[in-house]
Amino acid sequence: MGRGGSTALVGAVVLLLLAAGMGCTPGTPGPDSPTTSTTSTTSTTSTSSGATTTTVVGSEGLVIGAVAPVPGSPGGAYLYYPSETPSSRLIVFVHGGQGSLGSIWELPWWTQGLTGEGWHVASVDYRRMTATPAAASDIADSIRHVSETLGIDGQDIVLFGHSLGAHPASLVAYGANSGRAFGTEVGAYVALAPVHQLWGLANASYFHGEVVIRDVLRCNPGVFNTSGYPDCPAGWFLDAEPLYLIDSGDPPTFVGVFDSDFVVPPSVGGLPMISELTAAAATVSSLVVPGTHHDADGQDAAQATMRSAILDWIADT
Repeated sequence: MGRGGSTALVGAVVLLLLAAGMGCTPGTPGPDSPTTSTTSTTSTTSTSSGATTTTVVGSEGLVIGAVAPVPGSPGGAYLYYPSETPSSRLIVFVHGGQGSLGSIWELPWWTQGLTGEGWHVASVDYRRMTATPAAASDIADSIRHVSETLGIDGQDIVLFGHSLGAHPASLVAYGANSGRAFGTEVGAYVALAPVHQLWGLANASYFHGEVVIRDVLRCNPGVFNTSGYPDCPAGWFLDAEPLYLIDSGDPPTFVGVFDSDFVVPPSVGGLPMISELTAAAATVSSLVVPGTHHDADGQDAAQATMRSAILDWIADT
């Protein structure tokens, strides 16, 4: 595939640094500490040192501003922020990051800024370095737990997947209509700079191939086998690739792409995703913005354009 020499080495190093810098260690608090709300109650427990620890619990029974596990789910966890105004709407954000990295605290504008737009927001975590579709199952468990606790119907939920997190999020969004156990109902789906084709991503470079084999599939999809994992079983991609789940009955989807994104090549991410949704007569909107960005959390003009388009689409869907 033309991968070799100094170009591949430099590219792998750059991508590794980018992926490692995309978030904190999973479960590690970011710059924002747990918050309170006027509708919350608190429980205080004394410690042997005389200090106290306070857990902030919303009136809905969800922990606010601190990572909490999903009951009965092996890998489900959530970081919850309530809407600043009365709301019956929920956005579920699925973070990206190299498969073994990534953090529930990533992209704080999306996880907290949307509360001012009238949305409850849950940033959810999932198992990494486990075979697909384990991560999708964790995400679905988290969606069901938070939405049922809030009393929010599936049609009032927007699922939002970023980067590698968009891959299991796609399985959740499109799996429900296909009767898959890892699917659950959502009203709309946003995929920002998404990973979409695992086999294509594994072909993109040695670095991407290692991520796909080691952290997502736990098997070799027939590209190369430097990790020592066995070849993927026949038919594995029926459960691993969103392509095989997409149909006209899937929720409306917005796909956001930066055309020179060098973390996830658009040729194996957002662009084929747009084409496959269109070919299946699914409801899809998209925006391709010039630039090398991989997210829309900053104040750069290209990021602001993408963020505005996503917000407008969510409001109108």
